[in-house]
Amino acid sequence: MSSNHSQPSADTPKAETQLPLSATNRRGFLALTGASAAAVGFSGVGSAAYEIGESPDDLEEYTGEDIVEIQVGGDDGENLFDPAEIRIDSGTTVRWTWESGSHDLYPDDIPARSDWEGVDERYEPDYEHLHTFVHPGEYDYVCTPHEDDGMVGRIVVTNDYDVADYTGKGEVEIQVGGDDGENLFEPDAIVVDAGTTVNWEWESGNHNIVPTEMPDDCGWEGVEDRYEPEYDHEWTFDVPGRYGYVCTPHEDDGMAGMIFVLDDRTDEDVVEISVGGDDGENFFDPEFVKIDPGTTIHWNWVSGNHDLVPKEHPVRSDWAGVDERYEPEYDHLHTFVHPGAYEYVCTPHVEDGMIGTVFVTNEYDVADYTGQEEVEIQVGGDDGENLFDPAAIMVDAGTTVNWEWESGNHNIVPTEMPDDCGWDGVEDRYEPEYDHEWTFQVPGRYGYVCTPHEDDGMAGMIFVMDDRTGEPETTIDVGGPDGENIFEPELVTVDSGTTVTWDWISGNHNLVPIDIPEECQWEGVEDRYEPEYDHEWTFEIPGEYVYLCTPHDDDGMYGTLLVTDDEVEMPEEEMDDEDAEMDDDDDGMDDPAEEDDEVDDPAEPDEDGMPGPGIVGAVSAIGGVTYFLKRRLERNSE
Repeated sequence: MSSNHSQPSADTPKAETQLPLSATNRRGFLALTGASAAAVGFSGVGSAAYEIGESPDDLEEYTGEDIVEIQVGGDDGENLFDPAEIRIDSGTTVRWTWESGSHDLYPDDIPARSDWEGVDERYEPDYEHLHTFVHPGEYDYVCTPHEDDGMVGRIVVTNDYDVADYTGKGEVEIQVGGDDGENLFEPDAIVVDAGTTVNWEWESGNHNIVPTEMPDDCGWEGVEDRYEPEYDHEWTFDVPGRYGYVCTPHEDDGMAGMIFVLDDRTDEDVVEISVGGDDGENFFDPEFVKIDPGTTIHWNWVSGNHDLVPKEHPVRSDWAGVDERYEPEYDHLHTFVHPGAYEYVCTPHVEDGMIGTVFVTNEYDVADYTGQEEVEIQVGGDDGENLFDPAAIMVDAGTTVNWEWESGNHNIVPTEMPDDCGWDGVEDRYEPEYDHEWTFQVPGRYGYVCTPHEDDGMAGMIFVMDDRTGEPETTIDVGGPDGENIFEPELVTVDSGTTVTWDWISGNHNLVPIDIPEECQWEGVEDRYEPEYDHEWTFEIPGEYVYLCTPHDDDGMYGTLLVTDDEVEMPEEEMDDEDAEMDDDDDGMDDPAEEDDEVDDPAEPDEDGMPGPGIVGAVSAIGGVTYFLKRRLERNSE
């Protein structure tokens, strides 16, 4: 029995030589790395997407401040906190100063992961208490002897801050104090992989490092004593989670730091995340997960009354999450295709800081079948394995893919695909010898799974290139007409010698090459521009060119240009008359001098469109951590 949802064109013959499933003519490898200079933003808990607190009008805004002062008691003996309700960024230090007496500071309802203990004794005027807040959520506190008088306070900590991305580095250095004696950590907030060693180097004196918030059982004690220049301290962070620390003599100057340690689950097919804790805690565990595209996340409900609502994710993603609240033993699976940062919340418990983030890299093997008219994918293994083989392929638009069932109880359900592509997959489960084919006409990324075996990691991806070969010039849109953060098309194939023009459709975009052939001098556009700006470059050197928009890479605003070995044929009318005469005089012999010439300096684009070398750190206000997409293309010797 066979399923045929799309008939290939009658004049499209099957390729004479079909590559075996285990071989390709080229291999593509996509790798994700961090950039030490890149600054990225986690999305705000207090953003328009979802608010913590009854109303923005109920809170006094102190976001963007390093230090916030709160008065404990009034000048005339009033029982109050002033201001009583504030909103701050994660990493902000709050200092409470006692103006009247017999007050304490009791944390009444705070996020589950916070270690803040408040002040359990009653103090008199001139006493003060400081705390630097790391975990997002609502912190309700009271003065216990005067709670009945309304002496209550609330601090809403957003998830909005800049963080330097050091994932993939292995070792990171942080400066303690400034060269001119400034009281700071530089950088003050970093994201790293689990297993990264951080080394603090003292540049000025009278500083210590005291942890204020950290995961249980991490073992880090910091440096309690104060030291002078040339002292150093290092620690290897093996336990994922959020870490906060301060220099206690200078905490009131805002000398605080944060470290976000990712749970690195790359190379795993399936990753489990707990929804809620065994004792009813409101959190996702692990909170930060780093995975490869094609990885399946399996959320398991451990406690009840939880949903799973995506708040920030790449614009091309179709992930809808779980908008209803469920009890223990419910589960939800999703296989991620598009790279970027996916932030999600439990809406009834977002005020408890129940927020999770999945960081999707671009690291996987992809079998390159561009140039092939038909491709076969095996569904299930010969020995009953639950897999698609090959799991990830790259093809040209117009390629027909044929899935052949080798084992049983399998289906093919699309999870991510371009709009209007029309592919429905195969919802029912079938046995060996069944087949399904589809001709992929719409370029873009496609993800699909076998639903009965998705928890085994039975997922596949198809990258359909927009074939612009044979065109001397082509155009790529930067941003969408409704402000979308995309390159359109995202995946393009051109011939050597093609001139590509990027047209800005929406604003605040740049064009930063991340991985290009070594010989190429293309520098892209480092500055951010608005609509009607354009940039062009003629690509002479074959290979893979990967680029991104740094302010919007957390939205998955990446582009890939594949330049073939074939030289584009210029229309005859565009040939220079002098060149035509020279061709007429040619005796048919190649000129060795011309043959050896290489294009070392391709045609320069407009002067105002060219940046200087290097990548400027981009500050983003959306969820997640910035990653750089790299693809390295290697020739198969066969």
